[in-house]
Amino acid sequence: MKGLGIFSFFVTAMLLLGACGGVIPGPNSGMPSPCGGQTPCFLMRPTVGDQARAFEYYAKAAQSFGVLFPDDAHRDISQLTLARWLGRWRIGQEVVVVFYDSHLLGLAREMHCFKNNTGPKAFAVIDSCLVYNFGPLAGEAGYPDPTGALAQAISHLETGSPLPRSISAIDMYDPQSLVGGTDFFEFDGLGNITTTLLFDSEGPKFVPNACDTCHGGRRGPSYFDTGYFLPFIPSLYTFSSRAGYTLNDQLDKFSELNGFMPSYNRADYFLRTTSRQWLANGPEVPPGWKQAPGFFSNVLVPYCLGCHAALPTGTLQFFTQADFVANASRIRAAVCGQHTMPASAAAYFRFWSTGLQQLALNDVLPPPGPGEPTCQ
Repeated sequence: MKGLGIFSFFVTAMLLLGACGGVIPGPNSGMPSPCGGQTPCFLMRPTVGDQARAFEYYAKAAQSFGVLFPDDAHRDISQLTLARWLGRWRIGQEVVVVFYDSHLLGLAREMHCFKNNTGPKAFAVIDSCLVYNFGPLAGEAGYPDPTGALAQAISHLETGSPLPRSISAIDMYDPQSLVGGTDFFEFDGLGNITTTLLFDSEGPKFVPNACDTCHGGRRGPSYFDTGYFLPFIPSLYTFSSRAGYTLNDQLDKFSELNGFMPSYNRADYFLRTTSRQWLANGPEVPPGWKQAPGFFSNVLVPYCLGCHAALPTGTLQFFTQADFVANASRIRAAVCGQHTMPASAAAYFRFWSTGLQQLALNDVLPPPGPGEPTCQ
């Protein structure tokens, strides 16, 4: 098995540059059409969903707001407002960070997380987060605009203006269970609940399917069972130069967030670092990737693990290089044949912007078998 050692200094440096927050290209004529030109393509695991199922999901998850509908005939989800959610969850100490999510959604995010569980049996201290989203979407005119989007997010935090383009919430409905299932909610900029979210130029996708793409989980009879809070990886984000909002200014907050988030004993544990060094420079390479550290840091972390690490154990978590190689055929088919990965528009556009990531993929995977696509 070859490692990234055969790459020239130039290729390695360019991979690193593409992985960090400063390079976030939009679509260009040289990249393959996502999903072979079929739309929608992004954030739709397993499907884009529909209005009826989203309504049913919200109706069953209403107790996250302290709302219990008396019967099926009296389910008014308009009661599930942002103000009501905040009244239920904005109780404990609040941790706030502002960053541009360069690696997944391509939006500035004003993130508020709440430390509501401090008892000895608490599965997680932080059990809920709310995020205000700002900036043009991947695929829209003016994308990317990290400087402008960050300025909007900071202004909203400090003054309440401008309104965000959308607001997303996640909460843990059973923090004592050691399972910690989650609920997801989406609001418009005014705080009214919506059954869809809009994170790219393809158009709206329905809750909770679009959330499931990266947060994992299963659709249970009453809740979105065992969805997951995702780790913060600030080495991949872009930050403002404003005092108080730089990466260095917020490192301790990111350490606190990763430390108090639910610990799922899953592959994402090595992303959920609390070390200022690893937060700033990227996650430490785990034992299973020591033979290909460059690939782990510059390809796997920014383009794959943000979502794959939250998948159930044994299902494409890519915990080790051996696990990754064992799924070579599926990876080649999804990435280089069907072009369904990376799963978000922002990550997809950046992944295909130079072609270097594909060369790295070929260097780690064994040669393609008969009829398998070549990554090029």
